[in-house]
Amino acid sequence: MIFHHIPKTNGKNFHHNTSYHIELEILKSGKQYGDMIKAVGHRSMAYSKDGYTILREPISRTISHWLHIHHERPRNKDAIFRYLVENPEDNLINYQTKFISYSKEEVDLVDHIEDFNADIDLAKERISKLLYVFDMNNLDYTKFRNILYDHFNLKPTYEWKNINPTKKSWLTKEIYEKLVPSELSELEQLFKHDMELYYTTKYSEI
Repeated sequence: MIFHHIPKTNGKNFHHNTSYHIELEILKSGKQYGDMIKAVGHRSMAYSKDGYTILREPISRTISHWLHIHHERPRNKDAIFRYLVENPEDNLINYQTKFISYSKEEVDLVDHIEDFNADIDLAKERISKLLYVFDMNNLDYTKFRNILYDHFNLKPTYEWKNINPTKKSWLTKEIYEKLVPSELSELEQLFKHDMELYYTTKYSEI
């Protein structure tokens, strides 16, 4: 079971509170196993068999990714909105669709983001074949850990408390909430593939 980590979807926290925890339980149990339960880095989904991923509302995800990359630029709503609208071919536009539909050799997509395009039909096809697809706004670590316990035929051996390995930033939320309806509408059109993917995906219920 492979975790396909799309950047800026809370994947690091999700992994540390689910698959990483189960790996510790497997090691403690002494079992031999052949399943890989996480991908190292942000890896291509072209060769996935059994896997899961997280999608995020496209505008907020793009804002978060932009803030992560562009440290040298002004970090405010007007600067980000202007940059995205003036650069419709930027690699961050429709990034989730690009990530999922990437089909070349299996490399770390964060480092090779310029190498791929958005194929909405292929992205939908690959999403439909995953075991689980989660909306970042509705993650439940405890319930998914229980699914992994069943998948690997394990019994809990100790109490687990949720951890947060990354520092939470409220800047993305603040910037998103300052966008006026006309700006949101323009970005929705700009991110049309990601918007379609996010709002038409059937998310797993746990």
